[in-house]
Amino acid sequence: MRDLGVGVDEIALQLDDMVNVATAHVANDDLPTADLELLRSVIAKVDEYDRTRPNFLSEAGLQLPEWAQVRQLAADVMSALQVSWDIDADAE
Repeated sequence: MRDLGVGVDEIALQLDDMVNVATAHVANDDLPTADLELLRSVIAKVDEYDRTRPNFLSEAGLQLPEWAQVRQLAADVMSALQVSWDIDADAE
């Protein structure tokens, strides 16, 4: 993320935005509630660590081992959404 010049707080804000968009799609019956809950699980994990780990959402916080757990959860969510949305992972 540092190489891209993207701050960790910006990533967290974008995750929040994704959940807001997904919530609207669920309200329109364009997205299953289960998919929204998958996205919310990543936000919940980030929020949990932000409350319990000093400086979690700072550049220094990127060194905390909990970020590996967040990245793994996000990867698992992405895989589940690819299946739900019938996206071929190899096509990307």
